[in-house]
Amino acid sequence: MSGIAGVYYRDRRIVENDTLHCMGTSLAHRGLDGISYFRKDYIGLVQCQTYDTPESCFAILPNRIENDKYVLVFHGRIDNRDELYRKLHFTGALDSTADSDLLMTAYLKWGTSCLEHLLGDFAFALWDGAQSQIFCGRDHMGVKPLYYYLSDSLFVFASEIKALHTLSEVPKLENPERIADYVAGIEADTKSTFFKNIFRLPPGHFIVIFPDKTSRVRYHEFTPAKLDCRNSREYEEEFREIFIDAVKVRLRSAFPVGAYLSGGLDSSSIVCTAMGLCRDSLPGELHTFSGIFNQIKECDERDFFVSILERYKLQSHTLTVDEINPGIAYDNIFSVMDEPFSVPHIFMGLGLLQQAKGAGVRIMLDGHDGDSAVSYGYRLLTEYAISLKFYKLYKCYKDLGVTSNTQVVKNILSLLCKITNAKIHTQLGISPFRKEIRKEIRKLAPDFVRQTDIQRRLKQNMDAMPFSYQVEKDFHLKNITQPIHTSTLEFFDQIAVREGVSIRYPYFDKRIIEFCLALPAHEKLSNGLNRNIVRKSLQGEIPPKISQRKHKTDFSLSFVHAFGKNDAGWVLNNIRNISDKTYRYFNEDICKNLISRYELDTLSMCIEDLHSIILLITFSRWQDNMFS
Repeated sequence: MSGIAGVYYRDRRIVENDTLHCMGTSLAHRGLDGISYFRKDYIGLVQCQTYDTPESCFAILPNRIENDKYVLVFHGRIDNRDELYRKLHFTGALDSTADSDLLMTAYLKWGTSCLEHLLGDFAFALWDGAQSQIFCGRDHMGVKPLYYYLSDSLFVFASEIKALHTLSEVPKLENPERIADYVAGIEADTKSTFFKNIFRLPPGHFIVIFPDKTSRVRYHEFTPAKLDCRNSREYEEEFREIFIDAVKVRLRSAFPVGAYLSGGLDSSSIVCTAMGLCRDSLPGELHTFSGIFNQIKECDERDFFVSILERYKLQSHTLTVDEINPGIAYDNIFSVMDEPFSVPHIFMGLGLLQQAKGAGVRIMLDGHDGDSAVSYGYRLLTEYAISLKFYKLYKCYKDLGVTSNTQVVKNILSLLCKITNAKIHTQLGISPFRKEIRKEIRKLAPDFVRQTDIQRRLKQNMDAMPFSYQVEKDFHLKNITQPIHTSTLEFFDQIAVREGVSIRYPYFDKRIIEFCLALPAHEKLSNGLNRNIVRKSLQGEIPPKISQRKHKTDFSLSFVHAFGKNDAGWVLNNIRNISDKTYRYFNEDICKNLISRYELDTLSMCIEDLHSIILLITFSRWQDNMFS
C-alpha cells in the first residue's frame, strides 16, 4: 500500500526540495512507515513506505546504487521471487532481499525487458542516469495505480492525481471526453482521466521519458496459456496447482492477514485454500470480514458462509450492512478521491476495511470479479449452436434448469437469431447496439453531446464489449480486458490505503487468467454449474453448500434500502445542492424528472434510476471539491 511520486525536468531545471515535500505530504497516508526523498539536479523522487511483506522491512527506498546512477522507487509486490533470485544469481539470503532489490537487479541485467520476467502487482519508476531517462512500469492487470503529466519541459508522476496537482505547472482542467463517458456509463479506455493532460499508465505498459522523446510500450497482452492437458482431471490438477500458488504468494505479510468472506464461490475458494492448502504460509490467524443483513433477508448469505466458519478456526468479523447510513461513507470518500466514481455498494466495502484496520490487518485477500478471471463458460451454448450440436445444446439448457421442452426450443431459436443478426451486422459494418447508444446519449446535455465525440466513443465501447454470440475464448478475452477493471482496481486501491490496508486479488493472477483463457468452455460450464473448474479443482476444500451453489445473491435491494430508506435525507440534501454547472454535462430535464420522482417516494425507484441519482450527486460533489 506504499506510494511513489517524482519529477523530471526535461529542460534541466533544478528540482526544489519544497516541490518534493509537497508531493510527499499529499501522499502521507501511503507512508505509514516513513517518507523518503531523492533529489539530484533535475530529477526528484518520493517514496512513501508502508511495510506489508516481511521482506519490505529490509527495503531501503529510494533504492540508490552506483553513486546514484540508478535510483528506484517502488510500490507493490513481486511474486516470483524464487525464480528471479535464481536467474539473477543473488548471493545474499532471499528472506532479507527486498522486492525492489530484485527489480533493480533485473533492470541492470535485462533493461526494460525486465518486465517480461516479473509476476505480481506493482508500479515503479527507475531513474537511469547513464541514459538520462526515467523508466516507469505497471503490472499486468493494473492493480497498482500510476498517473502522470507530460510536457516538453516536465514529466511528473504519482500514485494519486492529487500529488500531481501540487505542482503549479500541472493544470487542473476538466476532461470533457472522460466526463461524457462517465455520464453515459462507459469506461472507454485505460489511459484517460477526468483531467485534461493527466493520464494513467495503462496496465501491462511501460513508459520511458528522455529529454527529447517519449516511448510508451505495451509489454504484456493477455493470451491463452499453452496447455498440455488431455482430460478433465489434468485440467483440474493444473488449475489447482496454479490457484494454490496464487493464494500462497499473496499471504506474504509482516502483519495479520484478512479476507473478505461472502457466501459466493470466489471469496470462499480463497479463504478455504488459505486455511487448508496454504495454512503453513499464513502469518498467524486469518481474519474474515463479512457483510450480514438482519432486515433484508434476500441479501443475507450467512446460511452459506457459516459452513466455512464452522470448518476452520477463523477470526470472524461481521458488519450489519442494512443498518449503515451510506452517506457518511460517501462523504468520507468525496473528501479524498481525485475523480468521480461509480461503485454503488462501496459503503459496505469501506465499513469492512475500517473493521480490518481496527483488527490490525494490513493485507486483505479479495475474490473480486473472479467471474471475469475464470469466466462462467456460458458461451459453450454459442459454440454448440454454431457447430449445430443441437442435442448437446438441448442438454446444456436442461442442466441449467430449463424444465420445459418448449422453452428450450425457444431459447435455441433465440440464440440462433442472435448469432445470425450479429454476423449480418458485422458484414454490413453496423453496430448491433444502436438503440442502446441512443438511450445512453439521452443522459447527456444536448449541447455537451455536440461538443464531444461521445457517439463514436459509445459505439467503439459497445463494439468492444463481450457479446453472447461469441465463442468462449473471444468472449472471455474481451471481458477480462475491459477498461472497467482498471478503474475499479484504482478506486479500491485509493479507498483501502486510506485505511492502511492493501488489497490482493488471487483471481487476477496473470497465470490464472491465461490458464482460463485457454480452458475449453466445457471445463467451465458442466452439469449446469458455471466456473466448474474451480468447483472440481477444490472439491473437498469448499463446503458442498457453496461449491454446488448455482445462483449469486442480488444486492440491488440493499442499495435501494440504503439510499431510499436509511439515508434518504442525505440524498435529498445533496440533490437540492446540485449546481447549474453540473447540468452543463447531464441532461437537466431527465435528471430533474428522476429527482422529482425520488422526492415523491424515496423507496419506489428502480436501482438503475437510483444509481443515476447517486452518480449525479457524486459528480456534482467532485466538481465542488475540485473547482470551487
